[in-house]
Amino acid sequence: MLKYTLLTSSSSWATGELIDKFLALGKTVLVPKILPGEPMRAVAFTGWNNLAPGVLGIPAPIETAAYAGRVDLVITPGLGFTLTGTRIGYGRGYYDRWFTGHEHGLRVGVTYECQLEQSLPTEASDIPMHIIITEQKIIRI
Repeated sequence: MLKYTLLTSSSSWATGELIDKFLALGKTVLVPKILPGEPMRAVAFTGWNNLAPGVLGIPAPIETAAYAGRVDLVITPGLGFTLTGTRIGYGRGYYDRWFTGHEHGLRVGVTYECQLEQSLPTEASDIPMHIIITEQKIIRI
């Protein structure tokens, strides 16, 4: 059973309805917070009225206190994914560094079929997804 959930403001999927459903189920929802010159933080989502434009123009929590516990599910944005779980993000490494430094469970990439690729350039620091979800299928890696 999921105890905590980290959801993102994904550029490929609107996650607002999903956030509301997790909250209705009593789950703790965390969202990304980026402060200039610092690593990404998972911060408690405390409501739609407690968001402001973040560093990347994506709504982010006003609160800055990072959650320190285990995160069971990380819904991860990306520009593209492969069937083997490789992900290409936006080039800043926020999620890969967060994965490396925090205890977490499933890494789930959400994307559209048109963003699936046969291969993508990778670096040693890239962390693959466990599951990729598109509008047509679920891919378990």
